Amino acid sequence: MDLTITAYKLPDGLWAFDHDHNDTKEEWLMNGTEEAIDEHIYRKTGVHAVTGNECEIYLNTEYFHNHDTILVKEIEDDEGTTYMDETINYPVWLCKWLNSYFGNSPEKLYISVQPM
Repeated sequence: MDLTITAYKLPDGLWAFDHDHNDTKEEWLMNGTEEAIDEHIYRKTGVHAVTGNECEIYLNTEYFHNHDTILVKEIEDDEGTTYMDETINYPVWLCKWLNSYFGNSPEKLYISVQPM
């Protein structure tokens, strides 16, 4: 199963996205996820992301060629799931929205982050 979102950087440094699933508006990517996105963008562009920047994030539960990283599930609780980003060795947290989309917290997510 896969998911594509277009994330945008907010003035407070967080990233957010909108999606048709559950009529989602400004769902925050936080608790380490924003820092991981920043790092992946910096590695690709050599430039730090600023307010208003956008990126396309593609997540897939199956392997795909040219993925940027793999998120491996570490801890799941009532609030969300913490994954380890294997490329930058950094924890990221994904909220229960992901569970409602995928139907569970996948053990692994293959990720691509493309600056726009």
